Amino acid sequence: MKVNIKYKSIIKYEDYRDTIEYYSQGHYDERGDDFELVFTTDGNRIKIEKLGDSIYLYNNDSRLVLRDEELLNDYSTPYGSVELVSKLDKFEYLKPNLKIKYTLSQNDEKVNEVFVVVKIMEKDDGDENI
Repeated sequence: MKVNIKYKSIIKYEDYRDTIEYYSQGHYDERGDDFELVFTTDGNRIKIEKLGDSIYLYNNDSRLVLRDEELLNDYSTPYGSVELVSKLDKFEYLKPNLKIKYTLSQNDEKVNEVFVVVKIMEKDDGDENI
């Protein structure tokens, strides 16, 4: 189904904090307890997918896998591939709000904490803005 999306992520490390916000239209597909949310903004294809106990975050060709346990990810960047360890700290989906908190580390050192909040709203056929 077509949806309107309000996306906000906060990337935090020590005193550093960056916020990214998107307002977009996309597609949402629910399959039991699993789902897929896809939208494009600023030329980037963003996809959030829940399959079983795993959360998959995509940004174009880059993919990050999150679970309650630490996982080694081979994350693609414009500068090459980086090995990052991810851990899902919190996952909450109370429609229409999706909240994800995860930690990334490299060589046993925390790189950052990321908080993602997404509001998924059904799109009316005549609604072109969110």
